[in-house]
Amino acid sequence: MCLPIGVLCPEPADLDERWVVWQYGDDSSADIYIASYAMVSMSEEQVNLRTIRQRITGLIDEGAIDARILETLIRGGNLVPKECELWDYKREIHKDRISLAEAILQIVSFYNTYGGYIIYGVEEVTDDREFIAAPITKGSLDVQQLRQQLMNFTGDDEIDITYAEVEYAVGTMVALFGLLHVPKRRRDRAPAFFGKNGPEKRRGKPLFQEHSVYMRVQDQCVPARTKEDFQLLFGDRTNPFLWDTDALEYAREGRSIVVEHNLPDRNFICPRFIGRDRIIEELWKWLADELAGAKVLAGEGGKGKTSIAYEFAEEVCRTKPYGVEKIMWLTAKTKQFIGELDEFRRVPQTDFHDLGSLLKAMCRELALIDSEIEGASVPMLKRLLKGALERFACLIVIDDVDSTDPEQQRLILEAAMQFPGSRTRFLVTTRMNVTYSSSMCITVSGLDTDDYVEYVGELIDRFGCAKITAKQTEQMHVLTEGSPLFTESVLRLYRGGMAIEDAIRQWRGKLGEEARKAALQREVECLSPESRRILLACSFMSEASLTELKQATGYEDKRMQMCLDELASLFLISAKPFIKKESRFAVSNNTASLVLQNKEMLVQDPTALEGVVSKIRRGHLRTTAKRMHLRPVGSAITQAVALLKDDRHDDAIATIESALNDHKNHPDLIFTHGRSLLERYEFAKDDRDLDMARKDFGKAYNYGQRKESLFRLWHKSEMLAQHASGAVDVAKLALENGSSVEGEWLEKRADAYVGLSKSYERVMDSSTALESMKKAAEDISKAIPLSNRLGRPPLYEKLFRLNDEVWR
Repeated sequence: MCLPIGVLCPEPADLDERWVVWQYGDDSSADIYIASYAMVSMSEEQVNLRTIRQRITGLIDEGAIDARILETLIRGGNLVPKECELWDYKREIHKDRISLAEAILQIVSFYNTYGGYIIYGVEEVTDDREFIAAPITKGSLDVQQLRQQLMNFTGDDEIDITYAEVEYAVGTMVALFGLLHVPKRRRDRAPAFFGKNGPEKRRGKPLFQEHSVYMRVQDQCVPARTKEDFQLLFGDRTNPFLWDTDALEYAREGRSIVVEHNLPDRNFICPRFIGRDRIIEELWKWLADELAGAKVLAGEGGKGKTSIAYEFAEEVCRTKPYGVEKIMWLTAKTKQFIGELDEFRRVPQTDFHDLGSLLKAMCRELALIDSEIEGASVPMLKRLLKGALERFACLIVIDDVDSTDPEQQRLILEAAMQFPGSRTRFLVTTRMNVTYSSSMCITVSGLDTDDYVEYVGELIDRFGCAKITAKQTEQMHVLTEGSPLFTESVLRLYRGGMAIEDAIRQWRGKLGEEARKAALQREVECLSPESRRILLACSFMSEASLTELKQATGYEDKRMQMCLDELASLFLISAKPFIKKESRFAVSNNTASLVLQNKEMLVQDPTALEGVVSKIRRGHLRTTAKRMHLRPVGSAITQAVALLKDDRHDDAIATIESALNDHKNHPDLIFTHGRSLLERYEFAKDDRDLDMARKDFGKAYNYGQRKESLFRLWHKSEMLAQHASGAVDVAKLALENGSSVEGEWLEKRADAYVGLSKSYERVMDSSTALESMKKAAEDISKAIPLSNRLGRPPLYEKLFRLNDEVWR
């Protein structure tokens, strides 16, 4: 309950003046808010600002637009010498676009805060000390114009202003005043914000800025900037100037709203939250935007995305903003790495693993019964959820979406954007920015310097360790890149008795490997083979130009750009400043350490790639544009294909080999070379051509080739070589890479399994032969429903034969 506490400070030497200070305390916290601070003349009639504010507040809530407003503000023939959160004086009706925009700014600020009055016909004689009546001309305010401009700048039609002109005696003069009433924003409405910049009052300085939410603070209209500002605007906004029974009931009514939630134990997520003010403020702004249904917190593992989401959800709980009735926390996380223990711990509860299970979890949290949910398809679950969300206004936090596979991540994010008619907001945390939209995604990086110093100090106090120097903290900040997870992992070694310098040095090597794996390995594992190769090449070089990466990998522009986009979306590679218009990229130290420690898992030939990178760094590769384009890849391939059609196999092979001199590791050239060798083998039956073709196809795959024709010719070459296990592997690769003819590749793999079974049978290994034959039958069974009507009978016939072989 907010209770006002009047404090009358000691009188100054001049007994005609006194300072009146009002404070407002909260019996549930130690916070004190200074509501007003004014010097008031007592010469003609004692002015009690508390009483005046109380009366004006009542008139605002009543919607009064009559002489009672002037009766309250005029004392002994003088106007109360103060403007504040509830009223503002104006000398005249706005005559130009600047004064009109100033009125718009004041109206929006009053509306967002406590409501208020703009009183036209008052002139300020002495700054903040003396105001006198300056009558206006009757009918000079165009209210319709004011409403149109409000709609033009805010798009909000809920600001229901009212205007009246009232005559009132001030001393010996009867003056005409204009009274504009601005209502207090309804509790179920988000704060109004500007959708456009205001006109420039000074060069390059708009009067108000687009996307900003303004509020009234004393006699100023200011943009909400801090999370405390947004908490005030989204809270009940009980007017602190009230002080009577009705006001207390009003406050109680405002505090009665309870936000239901299922937030987990704070100690498991984040025992103490430090910093991140900019991100929290941005999330509050997002909550104010009625058209933005979803927001994504994306960043590397260990940077604090989950902690930020939790802190914001808890702030919403504490603030109890109107429009949010329930907070739902759902996570796909199954385990969490604890830096201070250097090990994973299972999370108390995992709520979903794909879109379907997520929708079911949300439906259950919204009180749908199991009989409605079980067996429902995804479209039906969405319809059920849509109906439930129309009854509840929720903030739904979907944590650790990247624990699902990439396709499910996209589906989940799409689903979060499919409820625009509801008042529900979705906050998603993920390591992968699948939106590529800066307006929708907030990138979470490490703690900044000041917050990092505070965080390290808090950890050291908690661990009971000796303080470290500012220089040591700075070294650790650079090493960990501001990651809270990495910092805990380093200080774990310090707490264990290692000197801080040794802890930093040792963590950079093997002792930090587990933490780096926890933070980064999931991203690396989900990369395409091509992106892994680029990441390893860039890790070898630490920083590389686009040309150097193309030389190291042999990838053409289109493939290279796709991979760089994928790496950037996972925050594994970052753009650096251009050098002579050349794009440059870098890998962070911790990412590079993890990649280099696991290079054999990323590519099949890390030594060869490292050798190419070494040559690039020594300048042994030809790099001039003239040399790079002497024999364009496309022209060489086109010419070779034409020669093959004429059965000129030797000439085709010579053409490709000439191009390979300039583009040694180009996957398209290597593949075409293998194709030419295979066709020459079929013409001349030289087994050496078949062996070299098989090697070329494998090499082309390693360098990023994924054409359907590669898998077909590679599988064919393995079968011709009677290498059934190789043919099985090729078929698996084709299926894993999303072949558009899945049924055909299942049949090809079945043929390879049959060949493999015969091989095992010849060496008297009947048990493995039987297993291979069963796998062949299973593949044909899967292929049947994927085939068209004409293709099924032959497959059924093949399945019958395979079953006969199994029984045999």
